[in-house]
Amino acid sequence: MFLILNENEHLRTILLFAGSLWISIYGIMKIREGIRPKSSTSLNMMEKTSMERGLSKTLITVAGITWLNPHVYLDTVFLIGSIANTIEVKRQIFFVVGAMSASFLFFFLLGYIGNKIGKKLKSPLIWKKVNIFLGIVMLLIGIHLGFSGLNT
Repeated sequence: MFLILNENEHLRTILLFAGSLWISIYGIMKIREGIRPKSSTSLNMMEKTSMERGLSKTLITVAGITWLNPHVYLDTVFLIGSIANTIEVKRQIFFVVGAMSASFLFFFLLGYIGNKIGKKLKSPLIWKKVNIFLGIVMLLIGIHLGFSGLNT
């Protein structure tokens, strides 16, 4: 893909503008959803949801999220694998240990912090703020992509 985009400047520019337009529109939709939610039921749903599950259901869910998630394979095989291939063989073990440690720490803290702030995330007001914040971030990324398309 890199070679195709590197050789074809017009295609690269078209993809940058298409990506810019898509993420900008999606950002605007998120901001609008934060300002005026489509329905109060989607925001109040978390308040009524019970999170009591047995161990077997939890383990099946975790296994599904882990093994059926395409990002696991994309990130691990392509991203981490391509970075690891740039490191000399004798030092790859340090990279592997570091990547595994960082992954463990990230997911451990994600679960720990999620458990601590879970009750606060059930508030419709928080989700309105989250949607507005994420919409602004997406809009800024879209604007940045658009301007980077102008500079190519």
